[in-house]
Amino acid sequence: MAHHYSNLQLEDNLKKIKQTINAEVPTYLKTTAGYSTKNCYRRRKPAYKVLNCSVKLLDQFKLGFHAASVMYEAEINLEDNENQNVHFVLVKTMPANAMIRSIMNSADQFFNESKIYSEMVPLLLQTCAAPSYEDMKAERSSSNLTAAYDLFPKCYYVSSDPEKGMIMLQDLRKLGYKIGGDEMMLMDYEHIVVALEGLARFHAMSYAMKKKDLRKYEEYIVTQIRDARRFMKKQATLESMDEGYSRFLRYSTMLLLDKFEEMQLNEGGLYTEKINRLMERIDNISELMSELLSPDEPLAVLCHGDFNRNNMLFRYDSNNRPSGVKFFDFQNPYYASPTIDLSFFMFVNASPELWATCWDDIFSTYHRNLLDAISEFLNCPQEALHPEFSLEAFKHQFSKYCLYGFMLATSFIIGQAAHPDRVKAFDMFSDGVPSMEEMDSLTKENVELARDEVIDRVLSLTQELLNKISL
Repeated sequence: MAHHYSNLQLEDNLKKIKQTINAEVPTYLKTTAGYSTKNCYRRRKPAYKVLNCSVKLLDQFKLGFHAASVMYEAEINLEDNENQNVHFVLVKTMPANAMIRSIMNSADQFFNESKIYSEMVPLLLQTCAAPSYEDMKAERSSSNLTAAYDLFPKCYYVSSDPEKGMIMLQDLRKLGYKIGGDEMMLMDYEHIVVALEGLARFHAMSYAMKKKDLRKYEEYIVTQIRDARRFMKKQATLESMDEGYSRFLRYSTMLLLDKFEEMQLNEGGLYTEKINRLMERIDNISELMSELLSPDEPLAVLCHGDFNRNNMLFRYDSNNRPSGVKFFDFQNPYYASPTIDLSFFMFVNASPELWATCWDDIFSTYHRNLLDAISEFLNCPQEALHPEFSLEAFKHQFSKYCLYGFMLATSFIIGQAAHPDRVKAFDMFSDGVPSMEEMDSLTKENVELARDEVIDRVLSLTQELLNKISL
């Protein structure tokens, strides 16, 4: 779904973006401070002025597949009270094509991301900071708060009308940030740990705010999220991409369970009862997805919703080891179990070998950093957070909700890692929603066309699911 523009349309879009940069960016930066811890504590915010700027259309495939938005890159020469600096910015706009906007549900995706950057992230950070006068004067903050501010790219502008959709974010590529992992989307242990340390702080901000001001959290976070994937709909629209995608998840997961038994990986019938019960749950996919995404208190949290290596960039030290991470593309957030983020990330980006040898260590790393951040944000000892935030409570969450991440991850892996000239993961939706029989046939074909090492990988992940899940 590439975005095609005539020269006239492109010139008009570039002109509108330049006008927005000149008119809106200085005011937006002065108001928000761009998530800077230094600016957050300043009493006198800098005044900005755009001296000049340039904008050009960006090839969407350079950043990955962004069908729900059109990407531009901009150079902005900004002057503040003290300096003149060139800022490199990525600009995301709504697709002009009405059909693409409808199919990808771009309006809800842009609404979510606009709210995340312009309201939710600043509110979470401010609530967790809650500095004393002495802290403000000394420009002090906790180590976790500083790290939490650093989780997000600097935001230069968000349209006040999310339905029109324009978001301007720091171009992290210019700062040396890179995508982690290999062509199979697998990350090594160090990348996994850095990502989960960041995720723990992101989740901790929600837990801290819920403790400090639950009413405000519900009003400004929970009720503002839109179900852009429409997984929570009680009755799916039969002629929608969302229904087609849900069917695809249903069939691909059932096919993997069948293949797991067919290849005699279920030795001695060890998993037979679990497989049968899973089949029953997956058969009603709409009800299942709604159940898995329903908040389970008190551990429900603002989830990224699409937490994987495609939506994060890493900073590296002088030894080329990951030393920091930033998250982006908050288009499909949910208020749900933290397992929604954890399970999708682990099933997509951790190898079967890491699952087998490092699972307990990796999970404990997430939990340890989560407790450390919550205790700092709430200024309380970690012991006071038990048993509500105990390791056992989060392991129970994972066993209860990890099916969500498994279903999305395995279908994603097969679609991304199969032969690209033979498997067309999204074309099945281009002419409407296929019948059950067509979906069954197409899913089987896609799985069969996937490379052997991909099938081995997802079958190993199937065994991990069966070992972890509780039914």
